[in-house]
Amino acid sequence: MRQITRHQIPTRFNKPGLTVAGLFLVALCVLGMAKAPKTVDDARGVVEKSLSQVETAYEARNLQEMLDCFDSGYPALLSLQDYLQKQFAAYKTLGINFIIDSYLIAPDKTEVKLHWLKKTTDSSGTILKTKGSAEFIFSTKSGRYLLSQINGDNPL
Repeated sequence: MRQITRHQIPTRFNKPGLTVAGLFLVALCVLGMAKAPKTVDDARGVVEKSLSQVETAYEARNLQEMLDCFDSGYPALLSLQDYLQKQFAAYKTLGINFIIDSYLIAPDKTEVKLHWLKKTTDSSGTILKTKGSAEFIFSTKSGRYLLSQINGDNPL
């Protein structure tokens, strides 16, 4: 194997400024690539946390917690409140599970496409399983993600 000495390398690569600049660019690329997945994971974590809050409040039949998940500008918020009260009274058990298919995060809103599975048991013991797909649109206010719109099959 032949060794290359400093004198055999073209002089344009021997300049200290170029070496430092090259190392600096490589470091920036590595740091940039290392942070990108973390940002995506953090964003997904926030989306999952918001959906988990909806699931938990729904299954616990906690109307106030449930309404706290919604933006005050949600269309027909009062009728949703009445509907939830009737559902909480009508079913012995409530279970809901959201599975994220995709999401798009913008500074002021987040769109989440998902499918859901719901299992309810009425007072006579009859189990009803339903499923569907929906798009949840969250508005971002004061660092919180609040449901501002549901498109598709509404699971609630």
